[in-house]
Amino acid sequence: MFAVFTPDVEHTCKVLDETDFKYEVNEGCAKVSVVGSAMRGVPGIMANFVAALAAKNIQILQTVDSDTTISAIIKEDCLVDAVTALHKAFKL
Repeated sequence: MFAVFTPDVEHTCKVLDETDFKYEVNEGCAKVSVVGSAMRGVPGIMANFVAALAAKNIQILQTVDSDTTISAIIKEDCLVDAVTALHKAFKL
Protein backbone atom coordinates (compact mmCIF):
# COMPACT_ATOMS: atom_id res chain seq x y z
CA MET A 1 0.00 0.00 0.00
CA PHE A 2 1.19 3.50 -0.73
CA ALA A 3 -0.40 6.93 -0.52
CA VAL A 4 -0.99 9.30 -3.41
CA PHE A 5 -2.20 12.89 -3.11
CA THR A 6 -5.84 12.88 -4.29
CA PRO A 7 -5.31 15.22 -7.28
CA ASP A 8 -2.57 12.87 -8.53
CA VAL A 9 -4.61 9.63 -8.45
CA GLU A 10 -5.73 9.75 -12.08
CA HIS A 11 -2.21 10.36 -13.39
CA THR A 12 -0.78 7.68 -11.09
CA CYS A 13 -3.32 5.15 -12.38
CA LYS A 14 -2.41 5.99 -15.98
CA VAL A 15 1.27 5.38 -15.25
CA LEU A 16 0.56 2.11 -13.43
CA ASP A 17 -1.72 0.95 -16.25
CA GLU A 18 1.30 1.06 -18.57
CA THR A 19 2.98 -1.62 -16.43
CA ASP A 20 2.09 -5.12 -15.31
CA PHE A 21 1.73 -3.84 -11.75
CA LYS A 22 -1.54 -4.97 -10.17
CA TYR A 23 -3.13 -2.33 -7.99
CA GLU A 24 -6.37 -1.25 -6.42
CA VAL A 25 -7.42 2.28 -5.45
CA ASN A 26 -8.74 2.74 -1.93
CA GLU A 27 -10.38 6.11 -1.50
CA GLY A 28 -11.21 7.76 1.79
CA CYS A 29 -7.84 7.17 3.43
CA ALA A 30 -5.48 9.56 5.19
CA LYS A 31 -1.90 9.44 6.44
CA VAL A 32 -0.93 10.54 9.95
CA SER A 33 2.67 10.87 11.07
CA VAL A 34 4.81 11.72 14.05
CA VAL A 35 8.19 13.18 13.19
CA GLY A 36 11.14 14.06 15.36
CA SER A 37 14.85 13.42 15.73
CA ALA A 38 14.41 12.99 19.50
CA MET A 39 12.66 9.64 18.99
CA ARG A 40 15.69 8.04 17.32
CA GLY A 41 16.75 5.02 19.34
CA VAL A 42 14.01 5.43 21.94
CA PRO A 43 12.25 2.11 22.59
CA GLY A 44 8.46 1.96 22.58
CA ILE A 45 7.69 4.83 20.22
CA MET A 46 5.87 2.62 17.70
CA ALA A 47 4.01 0.88 20.55
CA ASN A 48 2.85 4.27 21.88
CA PHE A 49 1.78 5.32 18.38
CA VAL A 50 -0.27 2.16 17.84
CA ALA A 51 -1.71 2.24 21.37
CA ALA A 52 -2.87 5.84 20.95
CA LEU A 53 -4.79 4.97 17.78
CA ALA A 54 -6.10 1.68 19.17
CA ALA A 55 -7.46 3.45 22.25
CA LYS A 56 -9.72 5.43 19.89
CA ASN A 57 -10.63 2.29 17.89
CA ILE A 58 -8.84 3.65 14.83
CA GLN A 59 -7.96 0.89 12.39
CA ILE A 60 -4.42 1.06 11.01
CA LEU A 61 -4.32 -0.06 7.38
CA GLN A 62 -0.55 0.27 6.91
CA THR A 63 2.45 1.61 8.84
CA VAL A 64 5.91 2.72 7.89
CA ASP A 65 8.70 4.00 10.10
CA SER A 66 12.25 5.29 10.00
CA ASP A 67 14.64 6.65 12.62
CA THR A 68 12.74 9.93 12.78
CA THR A 69 9.23 9.24 11.41
CA ILE A 70 6.28 6.94 12.06
CA SER A 71 3.33 7.09 9.66
CA ALA A 72 0.07 5.19 9.35
CA ILE A 73 -2.61 4.98 6.69
CA ILE A 74 -6.05 5.18 8.32
CA LYS A 75 -9.62 5.85 7.24
CA GLU A 76 -10.08 9.53 6.47
CA ASP A 77 -13.13 9.88 8.71
CA CYS A 78 -10.90 9.06 11.71
CA LEU A 79 -8.29 11.70 10.91
CA VAL A 80 -9.26 14.32 13.51
CA ASP A 81 -9.51 11.72 16.28
CA ALA A 82 -6.16 10.24 15.24
CA VAL A 83 -4.37 13.58 15.26
CA THR A 84 -5.88 14.43 18.65
CA ALA A 85 -4.89 11.03 20.08
CA LEU A 86 -1.32 11.31 18.79
CA HIS A 87 -0.95 14.87 20.10
CA LYS A 88 -2.06 13.69 23.53
CA ALA A 89 0.12 10.55 23.49
CA PHE A 90 3.25 12.43 22.46
CA LYS A 91 2.47 15.60 24.44
CA LEU A 92 2.49 17.82 21.34
